[in-house]
Amino acid sequence: MRGLLDAPLRSAGNQRRYGQAEWERLRFIRHASDIGVSPGAIAGVIELQDYPDRSWDLERLS
Repeated sequence: MRGLLDAPLRSAGNQRRYGQAEWERLRFIRHASDIGVSPGAIAGVIELQDYPDRSWDLERLS
Protein backbone atom coordinates (compact mmCIF):
# COMPACT_ATOMS: atom_id res chain seq x y z
CA MET A 1 0.00 0.00 0.00
CA ARG A 2 2.30 2.67 -1.22
CA GLY A 3 1.44 6.33 -0.98
CA LEU A 4 -0.67 6.18 2.18
CA LEU A 5 2.07 7.64 4.36
CA ASP A 6 4.68 10.32 3.64
CA ALA A 7 8.27 9.13 3.52
CA PRO A 8 9.69 9.29 7.07
CA LEU A 9 12.79 11.13 8.11
CA ARG A 10 15.92 8.98 8.28
CA SER A 11 18.57 8.78 10.98
CA ALA A 12 22.30 8.94 10.27
CA GLY A 13 22.19 5.13 10.22
CA ASN A 14 19.39 5.29 7.60
CA GLN A 15 16.68 4.04 10.01
CA ARG A 16 13.16 5.37 9.54
CA ARG A 17 12.09 7.89 12.19
CA TYR A 18 8.34 8.11 12.80
CA GLY A 19 6.59 10.60 15.03
CA GLN A 20 3.40 9.95 17.00
CA ALA A 21 1.11 11.00 14.14
CA GLU A 22 2.85 8.64 11.73
CA TRP A 23 2.56 5.73 14.19
CA GLU A 24 -1.15 6.41 14.59
CA ARG A 25 -1.61 6.47 10.83
CA LEU A 26 0.39 3.23 10.44
CA ARG A 27 -1.83 1.55 13.06
CA PHE A 28 -4.95 2.78 11.27
CA ILE A 29 -3.70 1.52 7.89
CA ARG A 30 -2.79 -1.88 9.33
CA HIS A 31 -6.09 -2.27 11.17
CA ALA A 32 -8.19 -1.18 8.19
CA SER A 33 -6.26 -3.54 5.92
CA ASP A 34 -6.64 -6.42 8.39
CA ILE A 35 -10.43 -6.07 8.38
CA GLY A 36 -10.59 -5.99 4.59
CA VAL A 37 -10.85 -2.30 3.76
CA SER A 38 -9.53 -1.66 0.26
CA PRO A 39 -6.41 0.49 -0.23
CA GLY A 40 -8.51 3.01 -2.16
CA ALA A 41 -11.00 3.34 0.69
CA ILE A 42 -8.17 3.69 3.22
CA ALA A 43 -6.67 6.45 1.06
CA GLY A 44 -10.07 8.16 0.96
CA VAL A 45 -10.41 8.15 4.74
CA ILE A 46 -6.87 9.48 5.13
CA GLU A 47 -7.68 12.24 2.67
CA LEU A 48 -10.80 13.12 4.69
CA GLN A 49 -8.65 13.27 7.85
CA ASP A 50 -6.02 15.46 6.20
CA TYR A 51 -8.49 17.93 4.66
CA PRO A 52 -11.56 18.11 6.93
CA ASP A 53 -12.75 21.47 5.55
CA ARG A 54 -12.68 20.43 1.89
CA SER A 55 -15.90 19.80 -0.01
CA TRP A 56 -16.14 16.09 -0.83
CA ASP A 57 -17.80 13.92 -3.41
CA LEU A 58 -18.55 11.01 -1.08
CA GLU A 59 -19.56 8.69 -3.92
CA ARG A 60 -16.03 9.04 -5.32
CA LEU A 61 -14.55 7.93 -2.00
CA SER A 62 -16.63 4.75 -1.72
